[in-house]
Amino acid sequence: MNNLMNRKESIILFATSVLWVVYIVMLFLSPPSPGAVSAGIVGIKLRFLQITFAVPYLLTWIMALLGWMRVSNYAKTIAEHPDGKGFDLIAKGLFALFIGILITPFLGPLKNIFSNIAAPITVIQIFSFIWFPLIGFTFLFLGTRRLVNSVKVESGSTVLHSFLFMLPFASLYIALIVTDNCRQFSVINGCTTPTYYLSDMYILFTIAIPFLSAIWAGICAILNARKYYNGVTGTVYREMFGQWLKGFSLLIAAAIILNLLLSTGTLRLGHLALLPILAVLYIFLGVQAAGYRLIAIGAEKLRKIETVTSV
Repeated sequence: MNNLMNRKESIILFATSVLWVVYIVMLFLSPPSPGAVSAGIVGIKLRFLQITFAVPYLLTWIMALLGWMRVSNYAKTIAEHPDGKGFDLIAKGLFALFIGILITPFLGPLKNIFSNIAAPITVIQIFSFIWFPLIGFTFLFLGTRRLVNSVKVESGSTVLHSFLFMLPFASLYIALIVTDNCRQFSVINGCTTPTYYLSDMYILFTIAIPFLSAIWAGICAILNARKYYNGVTGTVYREMFGQWLKGFSLLIAAAIILNLLLSTGTLRLGHLALLPILAVLYIFLGVQAAGYRLIAIGAEKLRKIETVTSV
């Protein structure tokens, strides 16, 4: 059984590596974006920057993939146990997050290659930054809540605390969207490219509310994981959830960093120097990669239990 799982993991890892090579080829085949051209980022300078983004993507994909596969395999081995459903839901959440970070990098080169349909690709890209985290964090929330119920710990006011935690960020996020004069159209106020290509109603109901819901679900998942960490007695589970608490927190932080940057808007970003924007993007990549690495490290500890249960 373990040999079959290891073979499956190897095949999936190989396929992910092939996708990364395809991504590199697309990067080199795609023309520079208008923003890169206006900033003077062309030729070797552009290729260097593309590689510095592509390598962290590969590492993040592998870490996210390993975390999902470890948790998924463990959930199958304890399917009949009270914790089985909780870990299965967490595995589904990690899978949704993995698919999200796997798909979104390809949309940038596609937008440059097919510039005549840049608008719909931009909308899909923004949706992928929001809806995959919403699905993933929701499953993490449901899975951790089920685990909390299994150890009979005090539920507390998770919902209230999560709203209090996200209130400052939500206020800033909404303020950035509302004050972005280029959020809808590119023909006013000196705009050249809209941020969202959507009307305010669609921005509210397909972007703002879903993303804030994703952050709320993620914060609830962190609070639940903390309760489970305090309530569970198993050493391996405590070690694992200690890593997951940090990992989940970093993933939430990465999602906030990215979407605050996007909500700044194309016009305001165009007025900023290139270096601060690149710094924020590299911070985002680093935080995201660190989050998935901690989740993968925590999930690896499940192998100790999985080995025992499979004997």
